[in-house]
Amino acid sequence: GTYLVTANISNACGNSAVYTYPITVINGGGASVSTSLVDSLTCNGGSDASATATAAGGTLPYTYLWDDPGNSSADTVSGLAAGTYSVTVSDNLGCTGSESITIAEPPRITIGSGSIVPAGCATANGTISIFSLSDGTAPYTYQWTSGSTDSIADNLASGTYTVTVSDANGCTMDSSITLSDSSSVAITNSSIINTTCNGGFDGSIDITVSGGIGILSYQWSNGDTIEDISGLKEGTYT
Repeated sequence: GTYLVTANISNACGNSAVYTYPITVINGGGASVSTSLVDSLTCNGGSDASATATAAGGTLPYTYLWDDPGNSSADTVSGLAAGTYSVTVSDNLGCTGSESITIAEPPRITIGSGSIVPAGCATANGTISIFSLSDGTAPYTYQWTSGSTDSIADNLASGTYTVTVSDANGCTMDSSITLSDSSSVAITNSSIINTTCNGGFDGSIDITVSGGIGILSYQWSNGDTIEDISGLKEGTYT
């Protein structure tokens, strides 16, 4: 604000005078601070980000105090994980300013699409394929618990397999995939109609089949290649 100072001056001769002067006191404003990101996080769940604070105004020198886990006292702080951090700057007169900055969490690598071919009939011929990945930086590398280092792991028996995908930044993603064993073919029910008369050919066998993959084929001991057979005479059929 502005203040008036009045001075009364007199001398030995009896002379006097009054002088009034305006004096303006300026608000120095103290220290202010701004923040900026130096390095973003490389990977999801990482702690390699850094940020810096820039002080202005007030009276030098400045001191800094961050609220990171280490309570850093430098203008630049590193080793940050995702989250919001505040910094307080104090000038030489104890005037302070504060500001915050948010470190964003990058997304995890995700499997965009893939396919699974079950192992057939207790054999090691199953396949797990990864077709696309997202939220990472190409190129990608693969390491399967089966030993494969490609996006496709083949010659697999039934079981659970884990793949570790790494991107160009060294970020990793683990995914476990269970490969089933295609169920073996089983005859779950059969209906037999015997011949009407001795020496007749009107018997039949109707079976119900479960399991297997795709189109099933049949081979009867009488030469038929269909699921249900008829026109049979007395006898044993397999």
